[in-house]
Amino acid sequence: MIYNGFSPCIFQQPPVIPSSLLERCAVKQQSSPSMRLVTKEVEGGLLLTFQKQFDPEIYRAAVIRELQKLRDSVEPTYRAVTDFFGRQYYVANEISEHELLQKIDFPLLERQIAKQLFQDYSLELSHDGSNLAVSSKRDKLEETLQFEFPAEDIRVVGCGVLDDTTAFLRVAVDSKNNELENTMKAVQRENERIAREEQEEAAQRIRERKQAKQQQEQRLKKESEAREKRERIRVEKEKQSRLRRAKQDRQLKEKHLEQQQKLEQHKLEQQRQLEQQQREEELQLQKARDDEERREKLLMEQREYQRQLVEEEQQQQRKKLQASEAQPATSSAESVTEPIHRIDINFGGHTSSRPASPSNSAISETPRRRRSSPVLEDVDDDEISRYNRLKGRLPTGSAVVEDV
Repeated sequence: MIYNGFSPCIFQQPPVIPSSLLERCAVKQQSSPSMRLVTKEVEGGLLLTFQKQFDPEIYRAAVIRELQKLRDSVEPTYRAVTDFFGRQYYVANEISEHELLQKIDFPLLERQIAKQLFQDYSLELSHDGSNLAVSSKRDKLEETLQFEFPAEDIRVVGCGVLDDTTAFLRVAVDSKNNELENTMKAVQRENERIAREEQEEAAQRIRERKQAKQQQEQRLKKESEAREKRERIRVEKEKQSRLRRAKQDRQLKEKHLEQQQKLEQHKLEQQRQLEQQQREEELQLQKARDDEERREKLLMEQREYQRQLVEEEQQQQRKKLQASEAQPATSSAESVTEPIHRIDINFGGHTSSRPASPSNSAISETPRRRRSSPVLEDVDDDEISRYNRLKGRLPTGSAVVEDV
């Protein structure tokens, strides 16, 4: 019978034969650098365990493939996060490797690795059941196992990985001898014990892997927390720096604005003073114009008043001349007429009287020579009083100064 591959009863636990029966079986082995054979007598035959060394990268690659399959099969979840500037966006939640490792079925994975390693192994039992030929082209292995008792059948009962570098394949050889049927219970207990030990070893390896993974995760967590802390410190420093710069910019702007306001106020004050000065100058000019107008008006009034006085004086002289001509003439030798005086007004503040011009004296004396005139003592007295009255009405000083 030839077995290329694995028996369909791969998960069946083989019967265990006591070690005292191991002497009945003689195994002829050929040396193989990567293969080790362990034989053990069990109830109803032998249990052959082929142990093969392999590269640990194979185990690591298999674990990585399983992790990738789990990552691809898990639907991603998202969470909303907000950055420093208040922008909100969604970030996919990362699944930790610790969670993925807990989902891996390591016994099944180890059996798959062992299947790949023992894929080309060929087990051939002779017709009489006296020997078992084992061969592998990939491992360049050809061995023949000889039995002292005839073997009825062979079957693969299990495979797996003992550690990260050793895979095993268990083959049960059933014997035709039924003398050990009475020891089935003891063999069953032994088989259970071996199974428990293997399970404990596998559990121990899993615990060690988990512990190593947890330690790595704790280390990564601490590093991540340290990075986050440094990032928070950096962000806080940048924030404080931005706040300081913003405060300085605001202070500079306020100072510049205050300077501009002061400058504008100064300009407004200068403009107000200039306007005030212009108004004062305009008022002074207007006052000067008003004063000039008043002076001109007063000067005109004085001139008009002087003209009226002159006209009145000339009229009085004409009246006196007419009156003197109408009176009987007296002797020209005895009567002498008093000359007429003219009043001049000096606008510098002084008044003076001067004798009449020679022409006027000639005019007034000519008729007196032709006719005799009465004595005009009373007329002279009236003229003197009128003169004095008019002199009192004249201004004593400058009219412009008195008006101011």
